[in-house]
Amino acid sequence: MLGILVAAGPVSGEDNATILPATPTPEVTILPITPTPEVTILPITPTPEATNLPGIPGSGTSYYDIYTNINGASVFFDAEYKGVTSGGLLTVPVATTGTPYSTVRTEKSGYQPASTSLPPVPGEEQHTSVYLTLNPVQPTTGDIDVTSSPSGANVYVDSVYYGTSPQLCSGLTPGGHTLEVMKAGYDTWKQTVSVVAGQTTHIHASLTASAQYGSLYVSSNPQGANVYLNGKYYGLTPRTIGSLLPYTYTLELTKSGYYDWTKSVRIYANQETTVSKSLEKIAVPTTGTLSLTSNPSYATISVDGVSYGVTDPAYPLIINGIAAGRHTVRAELEGYNDETTSVSVAVGASTPVSFSLTPVTPETDTASVQVASTPSGAQVYIDNLFKGTTPMTVENLAPGEHTLKLTLTGYDDFTTSGTLSPGETASVTIGLTPAPPVEETPAGTIGILGGLCALACLAALSRGKKR
Repeated sequence: MLGILVAAGPVSGEDNATILPATPTPEVTILPITPTPEVTILPITPTPEATNLPGIPGSGTSYYDIYTNINGASVFFDAEYKGVTSGGLLTVPVATTGTPYSTVRTEKSGYQPASTSLPPVPGEEQHTSVYLTLNPVQPTTGDIDVTSSPSGANVYVDSVYYGTSPQLCSGLTPGGHTLEVMKAGYDTWKQTVSVVAGQTTHIHASLTASAQYGSLYVSSNPQGANVYLNGKYYGLTPRTIGSLLPYTYTLELTKSGYYDWTKSVRIYANQETTVSKSLEKIAVPTTGTLSLTSNPSYATISVDGVSYGVTDPAYPLIINGIAAGRHTVRAELEGYNDETTSVSVAVGASTPVSFSLTPVTPETDTASVQVASTPSGAQVYIDNLFKGTTPMTVENLAPGEHTLKLTLTGYDDFTTSGTLSPGETASVTIGLTPAPPVEETPAGTIGILGGLCALACLAALSRGKKR
């Protein structure tokens, strides 16, 4: 739109009216006010780490082929279970771009676990092989498998109860163990059993029915009579004899100055049989008694060449009816020297006799020599044959003359000779002489020293012989 500005006032002839164009007034456009948007601060969600989830589309998959020397081994990646090998192989898929695992471990009952570091993750759809060997666990204990007849017996190992037979006693340390099998009405079965690690020892115990015992009480008037049961001496009256099987026994009582008395006695199970006897005195006794012991026991005793039995460790051997006077008594035991003594027997009296036997010295037809040196460690030669190093004893040498030689680095050799007798043990101690440098030692001096040492050794050998 154009505006015309008009000047108002009188118009004179002299004045020219100038019409100026009017400056247009711009149009004003009213725009709507746009509100400032509010700013909302949202939390930053962290980008999740890649995980080892196999087969995720788009993540890429790689493979570890885990080989084991046995089937059925469990496989773990960083303690995460992955599966069990079949045919000795387990293929484990992993994310190619995920956080890599560091170790693989395999385990199976009865085997030592095996583990190793995993190699780098192979490329996508690629395979990497890992080989692991599991070794069997070495057993540290063994077992005892116990059966018995009859069964149902209590089983103890080293006094520890394990149950009733048949019974497997497991977890036992290698070595000897005391096995006991017990059942009421049967004798205890006991044996030392050797246990081997990783093995089962099979033992069968045949139980014996317990015997029912009885006892015998014997008294006499006067007391002090010798008691014999089936010829075995049990001591003097009054005497109780226990643990006797039910049986008929021959009981004999003897006492110097009294007539011997003999009777059959029946023993009953779980009962005590009592026997009391008044002995008949000999009006005019003509004999006496010998009471014999020996150390060691079980020596055979003879009187005047007649054998009367053997000595017992618990009781003396009683010999009745020995005529009054002097008698020759002899004791004999294998491995011991015989011993003879002369004993005077008095009428109606008991004479004690005791033997102390001496072992027989074994005869030998060889000799030996004990060799020592200063310093020790010298090599020992007998008749030019090497025997060992000092100190030592050379045994089983033939009687006669032998040559002894000692050698030690840094010392002069030493040689001597001597004669050994059968059964002799000689003792020789040699002080070796350090070997001086050859260039500084005159030959004559060495010969003199060697001769002096030989003389000294012969003197020591002679003094040290033991016969």
